[in-house]
Amino acid sequence: MEIKNIREETRDGLSRAVATVVWEDVDKASLDIYFETSDEFRDDLVVNPNAFLVGCCLPAMYLGEKRIKIEGEVCSILHKGIVTNIQTFRKWYGSQYRPIQIDANIKASSTSTNRRNRAGLFFSGGVDSIFSLRNNRLTYPLNHPSSIKDCFLVHGFDIYHDENSEKKFDIFDRAMKSAAEVAKEAQVNLIPVFTNVRHLYSDVDFWIKWFHGAALSSVAHCFTSRISMMYIASTDSPRNLQPWGSHPSLDRNYSSLDLKIIHDKLSARIEKIKIIADWDIALQNLRVCTINHDKFLNCGRCIKCIKTMAMLLAIGKLKYAEAFPIHDLSPQELKRAFRHQNQIDFKINYLALVDLLEAQKRYDLARAILDDAGAKGNIRRFDEQCLGGKLAKLYSFFLKVAHSVKLNFNIN
Repeated sequence: MEIKNIREETRDGLSRAVATVVWEDVDKASLDIYFETSDEFRDDLVVNPNAFLVGCCLPAMYLGEKRIKIEGEVCSILHKGIVTNIQTFRKWYGSQYRPIQIDANIKASSTSTNRRNRAGLFFSGGVDSIFSLRNNRLTYPLNHPSSIKDCFLVHGFDIYHDENSEKKFDIFDRAMKSAAEVAKEAQVNLIPVFTNVRHLYSDVDFWIKWFHGAALSSVAHCFTSRISMMYIASTDSPRNLQPWGSHPSLDRNYSSLDLKIIHDKLSARIEKIKIIADWDIALQNLRVCTINHDKFLNCGRCIKCIKTMAMLLAIGKLKYAEAFPIHDLSPQELKRAFRHQNQIDFKINYLALVDLLEAQKRYDLARAILDDAGAKGNIRRFDEQCLGGKLAKLYSFFLKVAHSVKLNFNIN
């Protein structure tokens, strides 16, 4: 892969940093990768080779490129960190993922004009990022160097995740409006960012298990004239750490001399929900859904909505959460959501809800969780996670055959 013609452009009133990415060993068309922001923050956007290196290295490695050749100079600290992360991914996912050679001019000094200590946070409006913002406000005074001053909402990750999907700027505008309510109360600036870096390879499994920490970090490196540290919200608790695209062992290695990337506080999901539920502006503007519904901030029916709603219901807060169009769940919906959880996640995050649900007199939902904790539930999750639902399809096929045989037998 070659990353060249790194430049600054203005398009449709937006300032953008752009580079042309040319694939060398993979049969893919070249692509102009961009990072852009609104006119209000145009002076904070920098054309930074570090951003393009971080954004391109994992798609190149995953798809089998032998090298990355990049114009300009990249930070020695970042270069070392990327090499470390490449080795980590090999350990996690197998030796078939060969290390990729980085062909670049390495620099050992900072070029940023930013000498302030200023912290930012990636803010989707979901459970993890709202928890990070709230916890930061409860931990640091506003004038502390680690106190978050800027929140970044990105178009091109869950909205417009690949070049064949709809851009849905109206959905993004709604997300910005909702996030702005939280940002105002938290006294932070809300900065919109638009990028197509995920379009290098938008596969969902790759995004989740490999790429999203690097993609977020690539955006951060475009704002080193404004911020000196960037928080990436954690996904879960220390007990549930697993190979994942954003991870405390990975994210810090996307730092440079100009920018420190921080994987934020690890915490159990139910503990995050409790913190959010006690902050009313957050509860009313929580955005966990990736369906991008035309009318609602959250659809109330997808897996992510159901899991969040279950936790809010367990602490008696779902009925107050106007961000969701529905304020109840059925046992069947819970079981459908659980099939998409791995066994460790189910035990840590959902068995813990049983006592809470019983305290809310939702014995039907508590029973559904306990039933799914048995052998049948374990098999269903294994089938969904590891076999793609093949056991369920096979079981359904045998039921149909058995029914047909029984029917013929009765007729005869």
